[in-house]
Amino acid sequence: MTIAATGEQSDGATSARFAPDAYWAPMAKWFRRYATRKIAKSFFAVRLDRESSDLAGFDGRPVVMAVTHTSWWDPLLSLALHEAWFPGRRPAGPMDIDQLERFGFFRKLGIFGVDPHDPASMAAMGRHVGAL
Repeated sequence: MTIAATGEQSDGATSARFAPDAYWAPMAKWFRRYATRKIAKSFFAVRLDRESSDLAGFDGRPVVMAVTHTSWWDPLLSLALHEAWFPGRRPAGPMDIDQLERFGFFRKLGIFGVDPHDPASMAAMGRHVGAL
């Protein structure tokens, strides 16, 4: 399955490699609950900065989570936090487009694909997130 868009635009610029998500709420809800159970079994604790811990006070405003360790645990933790504090909101997040092609089910969780080495892909990500 190839989900990357590549090619030349009419103005001569190369289009971005970007893959929009294919969010499906029932699967996302199931996977968020799976992530929450997995973390509860595997982690001793999850610590938040005091200034960031009042997430309930965002009242519908967008929330951006920044994680600092690239592993499978980062998206699982983000999904668990989403389940705890924002279950009614639609999640979205970037993933390397090459990895998303391998693990396409993540698109149904709100994950979209970007090429981290392509500035045009970052601009496409900005447009996508802005539209959400």
